[in-house]
Amino acid sequence: MPEVYYTNIVGDNGEFLNSVRTDVVYVNGACRGHAKNYQPRHAGLGIYLGENDIRNKSIYLGNADYTNQYVELMAVYESLKWISQLWALFPNVKHTIRTDSKYAFKSLTKWFHKWQRNGWRNSHGMQVPNRRLINDCLKHMNDINKKYATMCYGDIEIQLIDNEEDQLSVDGNKHAYELVQQAIDDSIESDEEFEEDMYFDSSSDEDSDSHRYSY
Repeated sequence: MPEVYYTNIVGDNGEFLNSVRTDVVYVNGACRGHAKNYQPRHAGLGIYLGENDIRNKSIYLGNADYTNQYVELMAVYESLKWISQLWALFPNVKHTIRTDSKYAFKSLTKWFHKWQRNGWRNSHGMQVPNRRLINDCLKHMNDINKKYATMCYGDIEIQLIDNEEDQLSVDGNKHAYELVQQAIDDSIESDEEFEEDMYFDSSSDEDSDSHRYSY
């Protein structure tokens, strides 16, 4: 079952307006491989809402010079994009995103204000990494907030999982991470099967030729 909670919305005079359902979305992103010398790394992300939930996503990003911070942001970005698209079908459902990435959380809730004022330069005067992806996340957040405003939902929340005593969040994050590993494992296995098929296809040709010309 998905993690769901309900909140009553009341007007300025205390009058009951609506009851909003909020689904919790757990996101995770990770790389596999050595980060030294900018070697290519397999990367994937997971979006988890509940056990056997058809909305769960396991996405392989590829094998490139990814960083963990970029992939963690990508997990949030993909969930925001999906939430924005889902609004047309389910306008009566709000979503809250939870991540264990302090970088993604602070980039999208705190640091970006200062970065924008400083021309997207950090405290060391250097260009902020992943600026384009952060901006894309912020655009989706603004789009979702405009939609939520029509229903008096308030802004979409991105929450940091930092309490090990919150077992629901710990479990949700764990399942999201498992979806990450599944995406990477499936892609690697698929590549290995492709290489094996190519090998046996070429081997069978060689074998047929050898039989054709054997005495």
